[in-house]
Amino acid sequence: MADQNVLHTRQFVFFSLNEEPADRRLFSKQSPWNDYIGIGDDGTKVVPVLPDSDLQCYATFELMRQGSILSVAELALGESPDKRRLQKMLRDAEFQGGHLRQAGVGVSQFTFPIFDAAAETTPRPGIPLENYAGEKTPANSTVESKCENDDCVVLNIPQPKSVVRPSEPITEEGESDGAVILVDRENKLEYDFWQATVDDNSGDGQGGRTGAQIVRAGAISSFDYSSQTGLGAQPESESRLGSSRATGLPYLGGLIIPEDFHVLDLSIDTDPSSLRLEHALAFTLPGMRYLASRGVGTVGFRRDYVYPASSLETSFGTVNPYAMAAGQRIRLKDVLIAQEGKGIDQSGLKPVTQTFLNTLKDFGAFLVDGALGFGFAAEDYHTANVKLSPEVVSWLGTNPGAAELKQPKDETVWEFLMGELTEDLFNAGFVFATNVGGDFLRSNFEVVS
Repeated sequence: MADQNVLHTRQFVFFSLNEEPADRRLFSKQSPWNDYIGIGDDGTKVVPVLPDSDLQCYATFELMRQGSILSVAELALGESPDKRRLQKMLRDAEFQGGHLRQAGVGVSQFTFPIFDAAAETTPRPGIPLENYAGEKTPANSTVESKCENDDCVVLNIPQPKSVVRPSEPITEEGESDGAVILVDRENKLEYDFWQATVDDNSGDGQGGRTGAQIVRAGAISSFDYSSQTGLGAQPESESRLGSSRATGLPYLGGLIIPEDFHVLDLSIDTDPSSLRLEHALAFTLPGMRYLASRGVGTVGFRRDYVYPASSLETSFGTVNPYAMAAGQRIRLKDVLIAQEGKGIDQSGLKPVTQTFLNTLKDFGAFLVDGALGFGFAAEDYHTANVKLSPEVVSWLGTNPGAAELKQPKDETVWEFLMGELTEDLFNAGFVFATNVGGDFLRSNFEVVS
């Protein structure tokens, strides 16, 4: 059984990986997730900016500044959405108040819980592929499976070591990604589940429910981290049909997890300007580039995605040839501009925020998925086990010079830290790009090779 820890006054089961959680930072230094792209010893940028970086940032800005989700859909598609897509967009728009989400880091929605796999001796029954809508889904070529007509069963997939909980619903109607990350340490494999079902008796929609095992899933994919390179990326030759993430990238890649902070030498006297997480982050945008399959121009299919992505996101992709492609990497500039065109004083931001921004300067972030806003991914708060002293936690979430340290209330430590980070980004007016005068665009990011 999982450990049951009540943190503060929130009543829920806290799922720990082990009594002393093993490190989930699985990718080696040769992995693209650990590729340093900041400032070299000679003071120059380690990785050059792409020649069309400004055009790509402007194309992204044009999408991001649209007032409503529906207008983004129309702009991205180059036409009005068809009835089915329009209905879905309107439902999402109603749930989001009709507007794109602000930049932030989610820990409960659009996020990923992490669990350890049971030992090799535990029986491994086949897992049927079926999503929350009851639709049969095709098998992914990177996992062993058996299909008869439309019924596909994925074979040799381990079960969780403890009680498992897919990520919770993302709309008021109960729609959910139902994501689960399962780490098989014996075989050095990461398994990603999309729309995982854990209880056969609960009907449609399994997000946020708990169960002893995974009985169905809309998609299952695996990533081998045993090699010296530890890429955490699929070979381009592999089909991504039915993959857990449309771009072919792992859920764990770029995820912000507590271990990122555990390895830092943190105290309330630490200079936050020196802090950073030691890997690239993962981010999402609305309207990723999607040209080839629509027959737009002569652009080859693979121009719609770049390594480490091995496929592309097609839902509401944009026909703008300068839009960012799946797998592209951005790097934060040294001087930041807020939404209204004023500069952001980074020294006045919370230590957790400065750590986040320093990471974007030194390691950047990969575009991994389409979404309803500009966002970053962190581990689900139900499995994120923070091993920091209460004093350090409060210091991380408090603005420098504050009269007293903030304290977590009615929430887990992880919810507190990621919530304070998101609030700080919002209050600072942190945006992808902005018009600072006339038609002059000032982007906070640059696209790198």
